Amino acid sequence: MKQVLPLAFALTLGLITGAQAQKNDPTPKLREGTPVEIVGRITSDPTADVNEHKMQVGVGPEKLGYTIHFKDARLSNLRGGKIDEDAFKDGQWVHAKGFIMDDPRRIKATEVHIVGRDLASLRGTPYERRGYSQGYVVVTGNVPKAAAGFSEGTRVVLVAPITSPPKGVINEQKMQVAVGPENTDYTVHFRGARVVGLNGQKIDEDGLDDGQWVRVKAR
Repeated sequence: MKQVLPLAFALTLGLITGAQAQKNDPTPKLREGTPVEIVGRITSDPTADVNEHKMQVGVGPEKLGYTIHFKDARLSNLRGGKIDEDAFKDGQWVHAKGFIMDDPRRIKATEVHIVGRDLASLRGTPYERRGYSQGYVVVTGNVPKAAAGFSEGTRVVLVAPITSPPKGVINEQKMQVAVGPENTDYTVHFRGARVVGLNGQKIDEDGLDDGQWVRVKAR
């Protein structure tokens, strides 16, 4: 049985706000939950020894940075063989399918494939697109309708399972949870919040684990 940890948080920002885009950023402002495919070059490979399950890729002439989160995704090499995150290295080209998260530069992947060792190796493959030799992001399905937004400071209660726990070693003070049938990702920031366990005892972020259900109250 999954545990439910009652948490009380005092947040000053709404739970559904994403990162602000940089000035003059040409990145399409894709809505959370939009299905996409991305082809890009790995610029920061995963840190396997901390079980990171994410990496940075650069797309386009400006090498715009996207973060691909691939926990529970299907991973494969050039020959289609199953791999783990140790196989991803800086400079490789990858193709991923997934969904936009709460930031248009973050993608929750369902599949990630190594498709080239360098840019030249992409030529003549299905992943090469005319006019987009430096990589691309394309929408592959219906864009979700806009959800009713909450203004900053709105009091909300959220109940959901943890999908990416906080990293205590770097005092991260935030975690990912998935909400609803679509498993919509939310980032919960809890610095300065009261965090309690099942029996009401005070705990720190090390007590928050993947798969646990939590109750978050923002006021």
